[in-house]
Amino acid sequence: AYIIPSLIPTETDILMSGGIGGNCLFEMEFYEKSNSQCQVYCWDHTIETIFQNKPNCSPPKEFVHFKQGWGADDPNLIPITGALNKISVNKSDKIFIKCDIEGHEFRCGFNEFNFHNVIGFAVECHGMLFPLPQIKIDCFKNIGKHFSCVHVHGNNIGPLMVHKDPLSGDSDLSI
Repeated sequence: AYIIPSLIPTETDILMSGGIGGNCLFEMEFYEKSNSQCQVYCWDHTIETIFQNKPNCSPPKEFVHFKQGWGADDPNLIPITGALNKISVNKSDKIFIKCDIEGHEFRCGFNEFNFHNVIGFAVECHGMLFPLPQIKIDCFKNIGKHFSCVHVHGNNIGPLMVHKDPLSGDSDLSI
């Protein structure tokens, strides 16, 4: 679950969502809380359609699915700047980004991304156990130039194991 300030959906013109799998609950709730006013762009190369697990549902016309993921080192993946170049953004548009791309969040270009027009984002971060590789540190430094973290919680942690198994190192951030 992502926790974001309640005013964000109503102030958002474009939701960019990387990674939806078979669950687009976040995207639907965000869209509904925007009073059905925001355009929703979803990137996921692992699914055929947004509602593939719900055969009697069809996405609102404001939903667009790109059968590509965000990341690098794979022909099915593009960097976040490539995703942004695929959509029509006006200078005044306010963008919110949701990123749940199973470990590629640090390889999709957030370390060099210009967050112009972005009013916030939620990201599931994988592998946050120390020591952090330089690319992760660079991502957080760049993000920190533009945003403050408003919420962090552990994700997929399961039962706490003190001396046998480490925690997963996955966490959800709302920025």
